[in-house]
Amino acid sequence: MEINGAITQARSPHLGVAALAMAILLASLGISIVTVALPTLARDFALPVTGAQWVVLAYLLSVTVTIVMAGRLGDLIGHRRVLLAGLVIFGAASAFCSIAPTIVMLIAARVTQGVGGAILMALPVSIIREAVVKERTGSAMGLLGTMSAIGTALGPSLGGVVIAWSGWRATFLILALMALVALIFAARALPTDRIGQRGERKSLDLPGALVLALTLAAYSLSMSGGGNGFSITSALLLAGAALGVVVFVVMEHGRETPL
Repeated sequence: MEINGAITQARSPHLGVAALAMAILLASLGISIVTVALPTLARDFALPVTGAQWVVLAYLLSVTVTIVMAGRLGDLIGHRRVLLAGLVIFGAASAFCSIAPTIVMLIAARVTQGVGGAILMALPVSIIREAVVKERTGSAMGLLGTMSAIGTALGPSLGGVVIAWSGWRATFLILALMALVALIFAARALPTDRIGQRGERKSLDLPGALVLALTLAAYSLSMSGGGNGFSITSALLLAGAALGVVVFVVMEHGRETPL
């Protein structure tokens, strides 16, 4: 069955669901597993903890500004293709995080990892409806939600054990290896995308996506200004985010395929 470019039932439903569950787990672990490493990162890079916090914030900001566009890209060029690309991006960025020599490079790698994480959050929910038979969609969706919660809860304890065993770099190496396993499962189990004629006529709303990204980034930065209270800079960023909301609504109003 083909629905506007969606994929049909998976070649191996159980393996396909496992790949999607791992993708969701990785996206959640990408947030939570690093939180316990902040004191260690601050010590190793000779930073205050507030400076090391950008290792977490960079990932969150990247996910926030990318996740809407990730789903849209899946509709345009195929959910399977975008998911596989997301696993490659997440895995490669995780590997680079594990060898990053400076805090700036680590933060840049985390931004890239967040792009992959946004794809891993957005695409499995779209794919699961077509990857399993209708009677099992509810249980499969429940599994994805459970894996997201497990990743959030498991990350700090897993990160603590790994850091005590081999240091903070090993946490990112584990994420890279898990992404490789999920990529192999997804490539083997999920069927080829079939993009229909309606899907080919659609396009990515780049101006709208840019305004949305800037708006979300301004809001997120205004809420994460550090421990110095709500500054003038935070107020200006928040005002810019409010203006961005108005501009975005005006731009998207009346579009045939709004974001």
